[in-house]
Amino acid sequence: MGQKIASIVVFDSAPLPSLYRLKTASKSKRMAPASYLQRGGLLEVLGTLATALLVWVICQYIYKFCSNHSRLPYPPGPNGLPILGNALQIKIEKPWILYKDWASVYGDVIGLKVLGKRVVVLNSFQSGLDLFERRGKVFAGRPAVPLLSQVAGWDFTLLAMDYTKSLRLTRRLVAALVAQFANSSAALKELHPLLTLNAHRLALKMSSNHDPTSFHAESRASVSRIILELTYGYQVKEGRDEWIRHTELMSESLTALGMVGAHPIDVFP
Repeated sequence: MGQKIASIVVFDSAPLPSLYRLKTASKSKRMAPASYLQRGGLLEVLGTLATALLVWVICQYIYKFCSNHSRLPYPPGPNGLPILGNALQIKIEKPWILYKDWASVYGDVIGLKVLGKRVVVLNSFQSGLDLFERRGKVFAGRPAVPLLSQVAGWDFTLLAMDYTKSLRLTRRLVAALVAQFANSSAALKELHPLLTLNAHRLALKMSSNHDPTSFHAESRASVSRIILELTYGYQVKEGRDEWIRHTELMSESLTALGMVGAHPIDVFP
C-alpha cells in the first residue's frame, strides 16, 4: 500500500514542476517585450542617445576649433548656453528693444549664436550701409524666412525674396518709381490733392474721436488709403472698407511670420 502510494506520489509529483515550468516559460515569453524594455532595452536606448549626444558635442567643438583658426573672429556679443546659445535670451515680441540694449554694451554690430547657427545683428544705419551697400558683393544676402516664403506663400513679395536677379530688378523698379516723384516737383504737385484730402480726413476723425489710443489705427488706415488710391486707383469707401481690412491683415501676417528666428522652422530645417 505504501509502495503504491509512494509510486503514485512520485508519479504525480514529477509533472508538477514540469507544468509549473511550462506555465512560467509561457508567461515569461508573453512578458518578454515589457521586461526587455524595463531592464535592458531602456538602458540600451539611453546609452545610444548619450553616445550620439557626446559625438555631436565633440563634432561641434572640433568644428568650432577649426572655424576659429580659419576664419576671422565674430563680433562680440552676450554669452550663451553651451548648446542653445542665445536662443533663450532673444525675445519673440519686440526683439529690437533687446538688441538696442545690447548695442550700448557690445556696439552696433553684435554676434549671437542660436542652436549652433551664427547670427549678426546690425544696430545702426551706418553699419548696414558699410556692409550691404559698400561691400554688397561680399555680405549682401537675406535671412531665410521659410514660414513666410514657403509655408505662407509670400515668396513673391519684396520682403521674402532671396538675393537674386529678381530682387535686384524689383528694387531698381521701386527706386525708379520713388525717384520719379522725388526728383520732379511737377509729379509731386499731382499728389498734393490726394495727400491734402487724406490729411484733412485724418484730422477730422481725430478731432471727433476722443480716444488717444485710436491714433495708430487711424493713421495706418490713412496711409493704406493713400497707397491703394495712388497705386491702383481704388477709391476707399467710408467706414470699414474691405480692402483696408485686407491690407491690415496682410501687414499683421507679414510682421508675425517674417520675424527672423521667431519660429522653430527658421532654426530646424
